[in-house]
Amino acid sequence: MLESAPSQASSTAGVCSVVTSDYSSVTKERAAMHPPSCDAESSLQELFGYFNRCLQHGEWELASACVQQLVDSTGGLSEHLQDIVKAIVTYPYLLQWESVGSPHKLAWFWLQILEKRTKQQVPPTIRRELEFLLLLEELGDDVPGTVLKELHQAFVDTQLERKSPGTQRTNVTLGAGVESCLQGLMETKRPRLAQALAQFLQGPSGEHTLQHIFIRFTMDSVGKLGPEQAEEGRMEKICSVLAVMPWSLERGGGQLEALCEALWTARDGLLWEERVLSALTRPHCHGLLSLYCSTALRLHRDHLLRDSPTTQGDLPEAVKLLLSLSCHEDRPSVWKTIYFECLSSGKHFLEQVLVTALDLVKREEFSWLEDLLKAEFQPLSRLLLLLGWTQCQSLSSAETLLRILHHQQAVANDSVLREFANSLSTQLGVLKWCATNHPGISVEALVAQLHTLDNHSALYVLHSLTPLAQFDEHRVLNLLQQLPRTLEAG
Repeated sequence: MLESAPSQASSTAGVCSVVTSDYSSVTKERAAMHPPSCDAESSLQELFGYFNRCLQHGEWELASACVQQLVDSTGGLSEHLQDIVKAIVTYPYLLQWESVGSPHKLAWFWLQILEKRTKQQVPPTIRRELEFLLLLEELGDDVPGTVLKELHQAFVDTQLERKSPGTQRTNVTLGAGVESCLQGLMETKRPRLAQALAQFLQGPSGEHTLQHIFIRFTMDSVGKLGPEQAEEGRMEKICSVLAVMPWSLERGGGQLEALCEALWTARDGLLWEERVLSALTRPHCHGLLSLYCSTALRLHRDHLLRDSPTTQGDLPEAVKLLLSLSCHEDRPSVWKTIYFECLSSGKHFLEQVLVTALDLVKREEFSWLEDLLKAEFQPLSRLLLLLGWTQCQSLSSAETLLRILHHQQAVANDSVLREFANSLSTQLGVLKWCATNHPGISVEALVAQLHTLDNHSALYVLHSLTPLAQFDEHRVLNLLQQLPRTLEAG
């Protein structure tokens, strides 16, 4: 057991000595002056004397049974009792603590009584140090005393910094024994004990001195994972450490990001990503979970971009990513990536698909457009035809766009869009007839009419682009008779 005392030890030792010796003589004098009777005041004096005798003999349960009645008394006994209990909490080492296991456990026992029966509070520093000393006792006899003293000294330094928050923080350097102790706790599946130590050694501004030990242990464990089912125990150990690991971006941002990368790399083995996410989820704190998700999204993006065909050329990265997603066979993974992409960009996934498709139309990358729309996004084809029609810069590109987004598509619940696409297809045939029969039409004029086909009739297009009076009447009539009635006149 680590022999340590709170800072008020010297000032309270005298009070404890009064508990162990002087009160017996005081009780005898009072007993002589007040013989036993039914008088209430005399009964309280006798009870107070009995309380002191119980303290001297280490009969803690009997002594605690006297507290409530003495606390409610008058005449100074209540204040006297509270001073005694506070003295025991502050310096329990001179009392007979063997029956409860340690002086710190005895102090904790009376601390609970003090707070429950008297509603009094000890200074927070005393309570915190007592909790820390009890925690050191939980480490057991297998931890060397030098390591316990080193941990206690680091705790004392942290407490001094809390008392003087304006002072510059000194870097607490802990020896190899402390690191070995913490790794041993995590290795023996006692990570919460290691976490409690780290919390007590936390600096006044929230930084964690021992964070790197948790990160290093976890990364080493992840690196040792194999495919065998025997690694199930190691995987549970990793998740239990992740669930309690202290963290601070200011102190270990680079290390934490490296840890997230290692966890993401190991996701295809026994260390399922769902279990990692569950371990990283903390109540009222999503920082570590957000860091992992952002790292996983970045790595997954890079992975998909590396696997994408090299013929994509100089397409923007967002376009390449969406094309890679559309061609990837692991659809659940694809949709998870799309979900996180939407969260990070603030855009709906349909908006991202349409923007990407319009960019491909503008670049006339029609083969990639087919790949983008061949899976779940196929119902967007005719809508994209409507939105991307003005991006066509030639009759051939418009014809290709109609073929991909309309003629090759199955019938769906888009009758309005299908009717519009049929109209564009017919009007495009009129434009091609004009270009064939009147070669002098400029490309600019054809493109201008192409972009406004849905606003004019076939007769208007013929009149605008060709000298109708110079053509054979039967040829023009045959063309118009092949058109739907809605397109013949405008």
